[in-house]
Amino acid sequence: MIMLAAFSRFIDHLNDRLGRAVSFLVVPMIVIMVTEVVLRYFFTAPTIWALEGTQLLFGFMFMLGAGYTLKEDGHIRVEIAYTFVSPRVQSAMKIFALIFLFFYCGTVLYYGAIKAYESTIIAERHFSVWSPYIFPSFICIPLAALLMICQGVSILHKELNNLTRPD
Repeated sequence: MIMLAAFSRFIDHLNDRLGRAVSFLVVPMIVIMVTEVVLRYFFTAPTIWALEGTQLLFGFMFMLGAGYTLKEDGHIRVEIAYTFVSPRVQSAMKIFALIFLFFYCGTVLYYGAIKAYESTIIAERHFSVWSPYIFPSFICIPLAALLMICQGVSILHKELNNLTRPD
């Protein structure tokens, strides 16, 4: 149980740091989009890379921030069914939802790892004029799923402690 508590603290810390770090990707996204608008409308010189670059950065931010969002309990749920029940029932509901999280993220991890491997081997590029490498985006998919699974284990540990704790 001590190892699980240490793992839980480590994963919480890792997802917290990673989530905060990738949140700063919004700054280059804003700079890219403002630059594109200025170039397009004031100089009639649009770029071929701004939209795709912003989309790639958003993908990194979205995927690598998912574990942080799970840690901070920021994902959606049916509040009307959740807020009017006792903390023990809330813990049971979270544990039930974690079953689906583990199944879904396990599937994404498996198939995402296959796609990331295949994409990396061929150094896959996007089919566009700019043609950026997209295999780093595919690598983020199984990484994000793994971080979500690990964060789910951390939450499961905490919720099981809540259920077994005497009132």
